[in-house]
Amino acid sequence: MVGRSCSPWRYYQVEIAFGLSMIMTILNDLCTELHIFSSTEFGTVELDDSHCSTSSVFPQKKNPYALETVNGMAAEAQGWVTHALALFRNEGTCDHATRSLGGLGNMCKSTAGMLRLTAEVLSGLTVNKERYEELLSKAWVTTNQLANLLMMQHGLNYRTAHGVVARLVKNASVRNTKREAVTVEMLQQAAEEMRAGQIEMTEEEFKLALDHTRFIENCTSFGGVAPEQFDRLMAKSQDNLKDHGSWVEAKIVHLAHAEKDLEAAVADLLKIGGCT
Repeated sequence: MVGRSCSPWRYYQVEIAFGLSMIMTILNDLCTELHIFSSTEFGTVELDDSHCSTSSVFPQKKNPYALETVNGMAAEAQGWVTHALALFRNEGTCDHATRSLGGLGNMCKSTAGMLRLTAEVLSGLTVNKERYEELLSKAWVTTNQLANLLMMQHGLNYRTAHGVVARLVKNASVRNTKREAVTVEMLQQAAEEMRAGQIEMTEEEFKLALDHTRFIENCTSFGGVAPEQFDRLMAKSQDNLKDHGSWVEAKIVHLAHAEKDLEAAVADLLKIGGCT
């Protein structure tokens, strides 16, 4: 137990490795989504040429080299925690100097580098708003808003409301009816098939419930996608970044003073020992 009690001071290295690994995981997910969104099938974003390489087969193809670089480094980061845990297991009662996680500095450098690279990719990104509008106008992503309307204003319970909307979408898909062509009469038919009774709703209310712009504007809860929530989260993130930056700067100054004090203490000890 003596050896074990002397070693936990290094366990913070495992926590740092885990934190860095999680950052890399988040970057990996973000870059994967950007890769998908930049594909021909989606076409909602376009990467800057400086962050892409050319294809050796297809002349028109842009290979997302920067995104793949982040993904590759993130894959390597998945082993950081395992490495740290393996290093600190089965510690004995001898000198634990060899148990320190020597690669921690490289982990920090890799994570910082991938953060900077991802930031550059985002800065050079072009968003195709028209393509987003086209996709949203055809998608059924706003159906939960219609279900919420049935619950809050038409007295349906959660299960029934979602069942009616699900039947509406199914009927439209079977008939090859596009979302913009769906009518309140089709909603009423779906309600009858699900035995939900009569739904008193105007065509205008029905169209507004499926409108993607209205849907975005209504997502005003914390973490929602409404413009005011986005602005709030952005401002909060910028404040947090500023606070964290100030904390890091203060720690750097503190460590610099501590190093000078340590050097002075060592010099005094050398003088006392006659080693000067």
